[in-house]
Amino acid sequence: MIQRLLTIFIILQLAAVSYAQSAKIDSLKTLLKNAKTTTDQITFYGQLGECEQDLESALNYLNKGLILAKDHSSELESKLYSSFGRVYYNENNADSTIAFIDKKIDLWAKKRDKEKVAKSFITRGKYQKQFLQFDEAVISFEKAHVLFVEINSIPGIIEALNRQGQIHKNIGNYAYALPLYYDSYELARVNGMPKELAAASVNIGIVLKHQENYKAAIDYYLKAKQIYEIEGNDFGLANVYNNIGNVQRLQGDFKGALNNYNLAIELRKKIGDRKRLGYTYNNIALIHTEKEKIDLALEYLKKSEKIKVETEDYETLPATYLNYADIYLKEENEQKFLYYSNLAEQLGKKYMQREVVSKSLINRSEFEANRKDYKKAYMYLSMVHDELDTLGEKEQKILNATLIAHYKNEERKKEISDLSAENTSLQTQKDDLQEDEKRFRRLIIALIILAFILILTSILFFYKQRAFQAKSKELIKSNEKLRMTTISNEEKEVLLKEIHHRVKNNLQIIKSLIRLQNSSIEDDKTNTLLLEFEQRVSSMALVHESLYKSDDLARVNVNNYFSALVTDLIEAYKLRQEVTAELDIEIDGLGIDTLVPLGLLTNEIISNSLKHGFEPNSNGIIKVDLKKIEGNYYQLYIGDNGKGFDFETERSEKDSLGIELIQALVDQLDGEFEFFNENGAYYMIKFKPQEKK
Repeated sequence: MIQRLLTIFIILQLAAVSYAQSAKIDSLKTLLKNAKTTTDQITFYGQLGECEQDLESALNYLNKGLILAKDHSSELESKLYSSFGRVYYNENNADSTIAFIDKKIDLWAKKRDKEKVAKSFITRGKYQKQFLQFDEAVISFEKAHVLFVEINSIPGIIEALNRQGQIHKNIGNYAYALPLYYDSYELARVNGMPKELAAASVNIGIVLKHQENYKAAIDYYLKAKQIYEIEGNDFGLANVYNNIGNVQRLQGDFKGALNNYNLAIELRKKIGDRKRLGYTYNNIALIHTEKEKIDLALEYLKKSEKIKVETEDYETLPATYLNYADIYLKEENEQKFLYYSNLAEQLGKKYMQREVVSKSLINRSEFEANRKDYKKAYMYLSMVHDELDTLGEKEQKILNATLIAHYKNEERKKEISDLSAENTSLQTQKDDLQEDEKRFRRLIIALIILAFILILTSILFFYKQRAFQAKSKELIKSNEKLRMTTISNEEKEVLLKEIHHRVKNNLQIIKSLIRLQNSSIEDDKTNTLLLEFEQRVSSMALVHESLYKSDDLARVNVNNYFSALVTDLIEAYKLRQEVTAELDIEIDGLGIDTLVPLGLLTNEIISNSLKHGFEPNSNGIIKVDLKKIEGNYYQLYIGDNGKGFDFETERSEKDSLGIELIQALVDQLDGEFEFFNENGAYYMIKFKPQEKK
């Protein structure tokens, strides 16, 4: 129901925006046609460029305006560079966006206008932050800060400090954020700037709250409160009351927290701040959940959910659904828990909210542990581990509490111990490597001592000096060669694993960027294309993940790889019908040069089956058989038992990218294939291994 409402809201909004934009463009064209001055022409060209939905048309208007502006006005030229930046930002083109802001910076640098250069660096940092280029954004804000200091612009210095602090705060670098906010606070205090002083106080309070320094956080919130009361700033006061309530809730002072939340609600209703009103309702629901007043908690969650949908605040909905799931987990309401847990996880992934996704998986682990299905419980916790790479202290405590609480006898403890054997084995390997490193260091020290003894011996026995010197040099060279060879072999193995790990991580980042782009596009065809690209990247990432986890860096366990790949594809397409996989893999391992094209080929064929192969509400079977045949050849038999299709007709279609890609990948494997349209669609592919010798 919620997803349908979201879809309806988005469609209506897009229709209204499209109509308004069309009317505005017509009006601007009329104004441009009747413009009497060059300034007006440049202005209207810029406005038309930003209004046009078609990129080529937008750039055409902006370029015409830029040609006029370069010979007319630096101010207008600068504004057009800003317009270029906004147009490319809307196209999600980071490089072009930043490039035009850099042109603006160069323009004002040539004019020696430090203030405008600094403000342009602020703009540059804002865009870099939006494109998740956090390190680059901090550098831009630092450059702006230096220039503002040179011209003694106190408001500019404060803004640059706050923006650096905001980035560090958002990514959890509280130790870096706090000094920046303190500097901002002191500048505002010394220069008598109450508005900036109050904002800095709130920011400091938020960081201190995250550091669990609750008393100091409250002190700074109260400083902001005093300023907002004098200024009559109800918006700021409501924010302070809500933040104080958050600290009191974390301290267990529910009465004080409710009092401050109610004050925030009163002010937000007064000023019409419905969006943040939803946040406060959500916070009150958390208190009633802690107090086990479930009916009240659900009542406030429904209020929060309703406001967030009405105000189109979709990015905070995952947290609300996670709170629903927490309640129904405690109430042991299986159906509602699974419903809200899945909603929280899906929307959390859509809006890249890692904490929500991780907490959802931890909840699922606890749910399965309560049902005494410890294998599934461990599986969900392993997914959290894969998502975070390394669990933090807080997550580790939750992990232990989830499972250990249910181990009532030694038999269950042994079961969980067996499940976690893999992690223990990894730790043992790490300890062994550290011990080997210690032994190697002792060997080097022993060799150095031996060389020193040889030198002393050569001095005592001068008559054999030349002979001993020659032998010492030869021995030192041999030892050095041995040392370098030993280090090289160890480093090669470590570096190869690190390379595969980083390639896998980079591919995961590409996959996340594709998914982020997909979440902002409403066109079904484009969504489908992006999902296909995402799955192709996944198949390659899975090879590198398998390699860095493998003891043999040259070969991947084929059975595990295909099982993970097929399972991921079935889950990704979220079909209405039940689809099962039948795998028969008779090959132990393959190298990366064979497995990458083979994985992409499998991805393409199974994706086609999942998209087109099955009738609605029918059960389907995906079949994958891989074996070695006569000579140095392998045979892959893959397909589905669905409705099938005419291969030649499909290949003749202009947009048959899938068929072309299948043919190209088979050629890459030096193979050939046959297609069968009997009781489904199947491919019989014969190919050679591609490992380099």
